[in-house]
Amino acid sequence: MALHSVLWNYVQDPAAQGVPEFTGRLEISLIKTALAVVGEAGSGTGHDKRHALGVKVLNNPGKLSGVFLRAIAALDDGSVLADSAAGDTALDSAVSSVFSDIAGVKSGE
Repeated sequence: MALHSVLWNYVQDPAAQGVPEFTGRLEISLIKTALAVVGEAGSGTGHDKRHALGVKVLNNPGKLSGVFLRAIAALDDGSVLADSAAGDTALDSAVSSVFSDIAGVKSGE
């Protein structure tokens, strides 16, 4: 991903530009992902970390939405954050793509 893509997202961030529905959509996407993660059958270190983050998200999604927003902005190609009308599926995918990283799951766990 090119540096200009990351910079573009910082400038075009809908949450920072007063698009309140984006923040709400992000929190719903976080809750949706957290519910799926908490309900996963699994074991091992990676699952435990994902589960713990899922519980934290469910208890206070607003507290963690900024962390997810910044992670998504760092990786986004402009399709999610630069367009406040980006579909819910794109937003869900973006949240899911950073969930394990934010939980602290290392590759191979």
